Amino acid sequence: MNGVKPSTCWIVVVLLAAGLVGLAGRWAGRAGPAAMAESPATSTAPATAPQAPATQPSQPASQAAMRRVHVFVSGRVQGVGFRDFTVAKAKSLGVTGWVRNLPDGRVEAVAEAPADKVAGLVDAIRTGPAAARVDDVKVEEERYAGEFASFSRR
Repeated sequence: MNGVKPSTCWIVVVLLAAGLVGLAGRWAGRAGPAAMAESPATSTAPATAPQAPATQPSQPASQAAMRRVHVFVSGRVQGVGFRDFTVAKAKSLGVTGWVRNLPDGRVEAVAEAPADKVAGLVDAIRTGPAAARVDDVKVEEERYAGEFASFSRR
């Protein structure tokens, strides 16, 4: 087998089949699928043992890019469809959480989703529906909890 152990080939095949091309390439000590296709006789890459990644993520991969924000919106934001606007925008983006009116005239919301989706919702909140006037938006970052199944109006 051109100097490659059969067990190594099976591991690389399994990793490739699982869609982990980059991991398979790193495990084999090469750059990627093109390098893995080279003949061992023509390859200049040294054979290396599997190496652990240089840094371990502090959160599971599924939560690494997730974001949670607590938002307070002031201005003419009650009685103008602001909560319905927020619910519709959140649902269209796939954001989970809730929105409610506060007794002091502000609107409060909590939102969770991938960071880019949350950013899209916050941008929409800064504008609000046509009948609203948004004077200020305070965004507080919170630890992602994954506690919501959908986005609701409270």
